[in-house]
Amino acid sequence: LQDEKFYDRVKDLLIWKNSDDQWTTVSEYLERSSEKKVFYTTFAHASPLLNLYREKKIEILFATTPVDTAVIQFLEEKLATTFQRIDGACPENLLDPSKEKSLLDADGRSESAKIADFIRSSLNETDLEIEAKSLASDQLPALLLIDENQRRMRDYIALTQGKSASFFKAKKTFVVNTNSKLIQAITKISPKQPEIAKEMAQSVYDLSLLAQREVEPGDLDRVLSQKTKILEKLGALIP
Repeated sequence: LQDEKFYDRVKDLLIWKNSDDQWTTVSEYLERSSEKKVFYTTFAHASPLLNLYREKKIEILFATTPVDTAVIQFLEEKLATTFQRIDGACPENLLDPSKEKSLLDADGRSESAKIADFIRSSLNETDLEIEAKSLASDQLPALLLIDENQRRMRDYIALTQGKSASFFKAKKTFVVNTNSKLIQAITKISPKQPEIAKEMAQSVYDLSLLAQREVEPGDLDRVLSQKTKILEKLGALIP
């Protein structure tokens, strides 16, 4: 990153494994990409979100080492391109407009807006943006997006200072999938069982935090305990 001559000698050897289990350079990736943007993940394991990208035939790079954040920042300037973490934004091609719940009621509000309002009141997170969209898959009830640049700054602090940067509060957006059977079930029971519906919404959010590794170790027991309690309440509803 600091030695220009060394970079020129090794730039063609800088490779990542992609979602097709192949090794590739960024230049080769960009030659195959119609968007001229590099999508990547820092998690080495599969996930419903990664599967959604795969279904849409979007190639993903696995940038799983601590130094990758600095390398990506460096390559964006060198190659005049953009790297986009898959959980940093929700591209339009991951949505299904044909299933969008945009029908307006007598008050001029769409079902998506009402779902977002209910989730917002259930979570009561003042610094969290909440959106309701129809994803192309019904397998993912929600996803938590974390601002790309702020997350990189947090990762950089953690890398250079050798400690957690949990104090750095990156901007988060919680996107609930109106195409999800779970979200539809929460919406359906909310008029008759509002408290249980709220706890289910909280559970979906907590699971999204867990998937993003955004739960502090000290909060893990509390989160798991809450999930057990809501399962008990749901079990009590069964005749």
